Amino acid sequence: MLLLGSGQGVLFLGCLEKLAKNEFLLVLVLFWTIWNQRNAYGVDGKGQNPQETVHLARNFMQQFDAAFLSGEGLEPATTHLVSWSPPPMGMLKLNFDGAILNGGQAMGLGVLIRDAAGRCQVWFSYSILGPSDPLFAEAQACMYCLQLAKELNIQCLIVEGDCLELIQKISASAEPRSLW
Repeated sequence: MLLLGSGQGVLFLGCLEKLAKNEFLLVLVLFWTIWNQRNAYGVDGKGQNPQETVHLARNFMQQFDAAFLSGEGLEPATTHLVSWSPPPMGMLKLNFDGAILNGGQAMGLGVLIRDAAGRCQVWFSYSILGPSDPLFAEAQACMYCLQLAKELNIQCLIVEGDCLELIQKISASAEPRSLW
């Protein structure tokens, strides 16, 4: 038995260990569905009653089982290891990322600035309401990253992002660039 707490929590974890694999997965999906419904209620004030939540979890598990057993949509995963490397001494590296939130109705932006030792010097995350797509979110994050560098008067920098399409579009221009 896994002991993470005392009293009822320990008893609950002991009960989970006794479930069959498919029952355990259903409980996990049910927890996820309840969490998801709680978040939906917090965002738009709409939620489902408990019976609908259980039905949604079971339906999800049935669809998962059907896809898994049929092999549909299952392709071997490819792994591409990416690691962060620090900038040269005396420079800073600005990493940015953009993400789509709420089904494309908002975007999240993140920027992290680190020194040659890998220490975080500045970071921020920001969300913007309004329709968006992944490329636009990445471009916004890049723009905020460069604006921050300008405001902080960072002269020696490397800008890094994970959106190949955006990097290619920025790199396509033959003109030399200056931040300011």
